[in-house]
Amino acid sequence: MALLNRKEFKIFLTFFIIYLCFAKFQYFDDDVKLDLTRTIIDEHCFEIDSYVENTGGDRIYYNGHYYSDKAPGASFLTIPVYAVFKLFFGMPDTNFKLYLLEFVIIAFSSVLFSALLVVLMYKTSRFFLKKESQRILITIIFGLGTMIFVYSTIYYQHAMATFFAFLCFYLIFMIKQEKKGNYYFLAGLSAGIAFIIDYITITIIIACFIFIIFRKKWKGFLLFFLGFSIFIFVLLIYNNSTFSTPFTLSYYYTDLKPSDNRINKYDEDLVELWKQENEIIEYINFEPLIKKNQFVCVYALTYVNSPEKRLVQIRTGSSGNIKIWLNNKVIIKEEGFKRAIINQDIKTAELNAGWNKFLIKECKYMDDYFELFFVITNDKGKIYHDLEYNALVNNSKNFSEEKYKNNKTKWLIIGPFDYIDENYIFKKKDYFPKVSDKANPPEYEIILNKSYNGKNGLVKWQLLSFDNQKKTKKSYLEQFFNEIPLPHHIYHFLVRLLFYPYRGLFFYNPILILSLIGLFFMYKKNKEMVIFIVFSFILLFLAIILSTWMWWQGSSFGPRFSLLIIPFLILPLMLFIRKLNKNILLIILFICIFINLLGMQEFEQSITVSKWDRANSIGEVARNTMTEYQDKIYSMKPLGNPLFTYYMPLFFRYGPRSILIEQILGFRLFPFLNVIVLMIIVLFIWRKELIRKIKKDFKVGKTSKK
Repeated sequence: MALLNRKEFKIFLTFFIIYLCFAKFQYFDDDVKLDLTRTIIDEHCFEIDSYVENTGGDRIYYNGHYYSDKAPGASFLTIPVYAVFKLFFGMPDTNFKLYLLEFVIIAFSSVLFSALLVVLMYKTSRFFLKKESQRILITIIFGLGTMIFVYSTIYYQHAMATFFAFLCFYLIFMIKQEKKGNYYFLAGLSAGIAFIIDYITITIIIACFIFIIFRKKWKGFLLFFLGFSIFIFVLLIYNNSTFSTPFTLSYYYTDLKPSDNRINKYDEDLVELWKQENEIIEYINFEPLIKKNQFVCVYALTYVNSPEKRLVQIRTGSSGNIKIWLNNKVIIKEEGFKRAIINQDIKTAELNAGWNKFLIKECKYMDDYFELFFVITNDKGKIYHDLEYNALVNNSKNFSEEKYKNNKTKWLIIGPFDYIDENYIFKKKDYFPKVSDKANPPEYEIILNKSYNGKNGLVKWQLLSFDNQKKTKKSYLEQFFNEIPLPHHIYHFLVRLLFYPYRGLFFYNPILILSLIGLFFMYKKNKEMVIFIVFSFILLFLAIILSTWMWWQGSSFGPRFSLLIIPFLILPLMLFIRKLNKNILLIILFICIFINLLGMQEFEQSITVSKWDRANSIGEVARNTMTEYQDKIYSMKPLGNPLFTYYMPLFFRYGPRSILIEQILGFRLFPFLNVIVLMIIVLFIWRKELIRKIKKDFKVGKTSKK
């Protein structure tokens, strides 16, 4: 009974019940982690081939098998949960069992560790706040007034990783405060678990390492490193089993290619053809065709059928020199090596009624990316959906409309060719005896059903598909540094990740603005802590911005990757609330809780995942996104305000939803019924404290009257 009456237990129970009430399963991201858990128990392997259709595009394709593209830690943590569930309920072979499994998985992962994180914040507050009422208030602010509330309700890795990262910090902080005890090994274990759950926690872990080094605790450093290494070793074993090398990261192998049903055959087994079936935009990645540091050119050929003669805009993006022929005439010729961006080059051209031939030549230089975007729009950028792409039209002397009318192969990839300046080619025609100045294209006459070897092996003609090539990948670090945005893009991304209404940290968590003021108060008393928080903040946001061009972080409520820094920003807030008017603080808290209650819906997906019905991989989703929003993504233009345009209308229509509970029950709950029930439960848990508080206030009131 003593445990049940302890304040820490009541805090844990309160937040566990609140978080669990709003549990929901966010598909794709949550699915693929659960798929790995299930395949480990059910099939005793790491391949998720049996669940590949369940993943959307959040997956890895490597050596003929599909794997989870997420850090494996979250899946490992839920292995015992699924094992126990299977023992009692069997395989989740019905919708009811599947929803129940998802509910249980979330309960003993994100919900559990988020509730523990709230307790940890309460315990930390004793070093900064003396009044119990202030400690309870800061606990409520953290648990209900920040994004922790929203992300505790889903199986995303962020809440779990945040708990273990903050626990790592807390243990190190305790050593300094108590000036006794040795928690370095436990802190290292926590850091290791955090890292294998979410790689971005390395930012906090690095800060912890530096903190220990500056305090010259060398024995502590070794113990911390030892604890950390244990789980890193687990990750290395997983990587080696999955990717045949321990030193890699899963995100490096994200599946960007379509499913196998997108590969067709031409002239029986003569050659495999590559098809990118995508109604929004054509994208071709030439990387698998080439080796590192190659100077090469590749051609892409297609025929486009237009129902009428019309003026169109040809919009392209390329990473190197590009030349495009439309019906044997050059319409685009751009030189220079850059990063491919949609709508990089726009040219007005005329399509004939019927079939139109497009031939595209792109050249690669050294380590630059080798990819191509291509889309046909009207003069306002609206994409035509009545155009038909077919790479096989007119490619056979015995062309038969009946034979090819059902063919859906869009592009034929031809090459690679050694890259030689075209002026050099025409001066040295002896190298190309069968090429004339009138050839189409001028450099080479494309004969699709033959192979041709130029003199001295300078040019080789091949008909290639992506599947029959050995892929030569860059190392993860090479890929990382090639993706670093330009400085002005970093500034744009940072401002929008902090303040803009689409994904701004302070827009979704306005209470944290006060934390910035609190840093000044903290600096006077604890400079080390301020340096730690600021350093972690900078490291985290640099990691977010530099690791992906998708700064808005896909399907998300606010900037989900920045969840990691929120517990640390609460610390300076503790010092500031002591000086803030209580009524003002309560108003801000009410606004913050309201914002988080708005998030109890299916996540807004208008920028990215709304394109999933037209895509079959995460790569396609990203490219589809760039089609519509590219000019806004790389500028300061706002992308939207989903809090007001998406979440708020749903909130007033359905209330904050208990989505998984509704799915288990089979019907939608009456709006706000769950909130009323929760209020009753919370009042019951804290009834003794409330009665004591009412009596105390009543006595004070009577005394003041006398």
